Amino acid sequence: QEQQGNYNATIYEQQAQAARTSQGLLETQKRRLAKKTIGSQIAIVGKSGLKYSGSAIDVALDTLANAELDIQIDRYNSETQARGYESSAAMSRYEGRQNAAKTKVDAGGKLLKTAADLFLSQREIGLGGKK
Repeated sequence: QEQQGNYNATIYEQQAQAARTSQGLLETQKRRLAKKTIGSQIAIVGKSGLKYSGSAIDVALDTLANAELDIQIDRYNSETQARGYESSAAMSRYEGRQNAAKTKVDAGGKLLKTAADLFLSQREIGLGGKK
């Protein structure tokens, strides 16, 4: 039972690591997309013949700010998910230890009961000493 708890905990820890790795890849992808979007905005403004300043720069900065905010939200959500997996891992290990300890206590109790029953049965037939 303890081994099962440890096995489950290992799986939860792997899921936590996967969530963090996935977040890193998602951040990279979103930053590339933001750069591409800003590049397209600059190209459109440049093609139109307008000077890239004022509101065009504000649009690019807003795009960048929105992308970074989105990344921070995703990072928070991924970290929350990863910590949930880590909590599940810790709980799984704890439950495994508790179940293993309970099994040992139950086995010890059964052993003592069997020994007591054996002693009492021997006593009843006169093999266990005085009545």
